[in-house]
Amino acid sequence: MQSREEAYSYISSSDLKKADLEAICKQLDLPFTKKENIKALQEKIIEGTVGYKLRSQAIQNELKHRIMKIENNHIPKRITPDRLSDTIIEIEITSKFNKTMNESLILDAIGHDQGSEFVKYEISNGEYLYANDTFRFCVTNNAISFNIVGGYPGWTTYFAFIQSALRAFNHFQDFISFHKVRLNYISNFPEISVFDIWDGAPIILYNIPSHLERSFELKFGIYEKNTNKKIARADINLRDNLHLKDSESKYSQIDIALESDEIKSTLTEDALEVLDVIHNEQKKAFYRLLSEDFVNKLNPEW
Repeated sequence: MQSREEAYSYISSSDLKKADLEAICKQLDLPFTKKENIKALQEKIIEGTVGYKLRSQAIQNELKHRIMKIENNHIPKRITPDRLSDTIIEIEITSKFNKTMNESLILDAIGHDQGSEFVKYEISNGEYLYANDTFRFCVTNNAISFNIVGGYPGWTTYFAFIQSALRAFNHFQDFISFHKVRLNYISNFPEISVFDIWDGAPIILYNIPSHLERSFELKFGIYEKNTNKKIARADINLRDNLHLKDSESKYSQIDIALESDEIKSTLTEDALEVLDVIHNEQKKAFYRLLSEDFVNKLNPEW
């Protein structure tokens, strides 16, 4: 049957009693009450069978349309407000890290055209965090991590800062090799449920349950389109009905983390290329989760 009308004509012409319709509802796992009349039970069965199929087809068609647009990079350059609470970049390295490094030379190289001066904070014995009004970073023997301070400046500006930082540290510290790139973007949406953010398509795309108690996690691999080579591993956490600290206000959260496969390179540009690729994949994953109506409410710049 291809329409609700056709299904209604069929079920109305059949000689099914109320008890028969109730038995069908039970078999289809459709909730009903004894107070519902024959017409209500018929409509419930139609919506649970033909109606479900039609809705599913509509969602699948919309999903294909959205994925095609996203794959063709029909993605906003930015949204306002961006709702980002964290934009963590971590690059795993093996280095000849020197705790007595000439910090002034490195910070000068990094800080050129990066705004205000970087301030040094000790976070543990012998490990330091450096921050200015826009960025912060931390260096250890096996990783360099970056994050933002205040509002997100946009990927072009953020990437340029990371690029200058990696080049400066590689120049002064003689890295042996880069290993992995990790990216973790977290977005908070106040006073809204995650189910008001999308329109149903991601439930099919990512096998998300139709109801979240508090959170849902999904993991999958990301592959190059032409070569089927694995680019990264994705770990997405969706959290609903979270409470702000010391407040009754609630918010939902989309937490997207990607980790590249082993890079095994001594070249800074190789690590930067991988970072740019997995950032683009993170952005695609984020917009796949959002309905177009919701995106349009975020003042997108195309």
